[in-house]
Amino acid sequence: MKSVLIAVRVPEAVKKKAESKAKKLGYIKPSGEANLSEYIRNLIINDRR
Repeated sequence: MKSVLIAVRVPEAVKKKAESKAKKLGYIKPSGEANLSEYIRNLIINDRR
């Protein structure tokens, strides 16, 4: 499977909400901050539409 990099701009409020949800669900980097990349990747992979 080929992997590509995608960049998306979102409002700061959306980013804060996503970071909060990522931490709540356990997507945390070793540094303690939210692992937003992993959280978004899993949202895309698990989208069943």
